[in-house]
Amino acid sequence: MNIALKQTVALPDHADITAADLPDADVVIITEKDAVKFSDGQGLNHVWVLPVYAIIEPDLAVFVLKRLKDLKT
Repeated sequence: MNIALKQTVALPDHADITAADLPDADVVIITEKDAVKFSDGQGLNHVWVLPVYAIIEPDLAVFVLKRLKDLKT
């Protein structure tokens, strides 16, 4: 995509977010998870929301159970 990031901001989990919490930029990219946290919904015309999808492999449960078993020993 050839996008150069000028700044990243780590926001706290489970906190309301306002436009004032975002960097001063022409475009701000956030995840859907963070987009639903905006408490005021104001001043967000420059915000792009990025959907994030998790792909769980079928053998994930086997992998996790093996790791847990290995931790016990």
